Amino acid sequence: RQFRVRRRCLQEWLNFLSNNHPGYRGITVCQKRMSVLPEDGDVLDQVATAAVTDPLSANLGNIENDDVEPDEVDQSAVPDLLPEDTEMEALRSHVLGEERGEHLPVRPSTQHQLEMPDIRRTPINEFNHSQALLSLAFPTLFPRGQADFVEPRIRPIKYADYIQHALRWHDGRFARHPTFRFVVFNTLMRAQARAKSSYFVKEYQQRQGLITRDDLLEAFQNPESAEAQQLLNSINRQTAQLRGTRPYWYRKRRELESYAYNLDCPGAFITFSPADLHWRSLYQHLPQFQDWQELPEQQRMGMSSKLLRDNPHIAAWHFYRRFGLFRDIVLKQKFNVTDYWNRYEWQGRGSSHCHGLFWMDGAPSVDLENEHLRKEFARIWRFHVTAFNP
Repeated sequence: RQFRVRRRCLQEWLNFLSNNHPGYRGITVCQKRMSVLPEDGDVLDQVATAAVTDPLSANLGNIENDDVEPDEVDQSAVPDLLPEDTEMEALRSHVLGEERGEHLPVRPSTQHQLEMPDIRRTPINEFNHSQALLSLAFPTLFPRGQADFVEPRIRPIKYADYIQHALRWHDGRFARHPTFRFVVFNTLMRAQARAKSSYFVKEYQQRQGLITRDDLLEAFQNPESAEAQQLLNSINRQTAQLRGTRPYWYRKRRELESYAYNLDCPGAFITFSPADLHWRSLYQHLPQFQDWQELPEQQRMGMSSKLLRDNPHIAAWHFYRRFGLFRDIVLKQKFNVTDYWNRYEWQGRGSSHCHGLFWMDGAPSVDLENEHLRKEFARIWRFHVTAFNP
């Protein structure tokens, strides 16, 4: 569906933009290229593609799923926490001029390919305040080019606040868009990395003097020296503040280890997953709730998947709020929870779940070598643990 083209609709849309959007004013539509497009058809066979071999897909086996799945590709906004190289290895490769990765082979095509526009040699600065890049890149969200982040305002606003406001916009078009949230999230993380790196350079210059590329080169070539260790450790400490990076999660791991050392072994590790295709309390806050109620079960599942994709912010907040109430009202009172540590994650289709460690007053300790403690552990928890084999 993402490669479906309707020529007449595209022509009307370009005419509308040229008449109403300041960023598209004065554009000239090439009718020769327009004539190549189908009246209503798929152009995937005319797009240049690259052959990619995924070593993981061969090991997945057959996946059975009886749920009604929609045709669209599910998306999620979780950073890639398992990159091929660590941040320090990537920096080392960049400084030393090493080649990273191989170019993907382009699959030859015997059919006509669409003509692509020329790409400028100098990339556009995504942090500049002179070009309304969001309204240019997402004309369906900004049809008249208004309300872009870079537009002058009476009061300045932060980019993160701007994103949150857009995702909560009353008609939901920003939250429903398949790529908008990924673009703004990526820009936000890049801006944070840029700000942290500037802070590191200024702080390091105040303490040690000007840092140059030669200093980094020498540090990577002689990493065991005291000066190199001091410089590289400083870089690691700064990147630990960037959410989603390896140093960030390493710092969180050390914090959790400190919890365990000071609070002793937690009483339980629990994973919470939502029944977000069935929760009535969730769909009461989503559009078309009345239609959702009246559909048969199988059709309702398909509608639930679409509503979740179109409203991921509402689904995530509902899970966060519902889990918080369950933790405070049920778990804390029933199991005498004294402290806890949680980590939220999102599955491939954007569905939330949460891993949690809980410290409980009077929770039984487990010692596999001690038969008495094993029996006591099993006696206490057998009243609370059930299993069901479907």
